[in-house]
Amino acid sequence: NGKRTAEEQALAREFGWSTKKDSRHEHEDAVDIWVLDENGKVTFEPKEYKEVAAAMEQAATELEVPVDWGGSWKSPDIPHFELSK
Repeated sequence: NGKRTAEEQALAREFGWSTKKDSRHEHEDAVDIWVLDENGKVTFEPKEYKEVAAAMEQAATELEVPVDWGGSWKSPDIPHFELSK
């Protein structure tokens, strides 16, 4: 579940994970998928997230669910996936 409460979204802004007051996470239209390395720590290796994005794109296509990946945005948000509007 990618849902965030208003309080969680406020924390996300405080921690610098988000700049938005009203996030698509609050409406269950988005999820962040954090890739873990072999030691169980979050990694931000672009190659790893491109593999996740490819799998998400394939699943979205097969299920006919339009999904946008934050990694392809002008200001990338590589763990972020959301339902297309």
